[in-house]
Amino acid sequence: KLLENPVLTRRLKKLLGNRYNFLKETWAVESPIEVKKNIFSAFGCQAHNCGSTNFIIIIDFSKNVIYSGVRENDNVKTYSEDGSNTRKLSDFVTGNS
Repeated sequence: KLLENPVLTRRLKKLLGNRYNFLKETWAVESPIEVKKNIFSAFGCQAHNCGSTNFIIIIDFSKNVIYSGVRENDNVKTYSEDGSNTRKLSDFVTGNS
């Protein structure tokens, strides 16, 4: 139900543009949501294709910034509301998340 939150949905649509629909339609399997040191993270992937098509949503509550990563068929694109990066997003890109 994470992607049913209207505030998060509005911000993600603005952040991801046309990639939001792909994320919402493909996000099937997910690991537990994690909150550590005021950083929220959720990881999801395409059913039966987790290794090649997966997603991460990160919210830094201290900065009020959302970050996201979309890996589709091993091609990764990252997004940030303020243009910055986080270690968790960098780890997602390298496959260390």
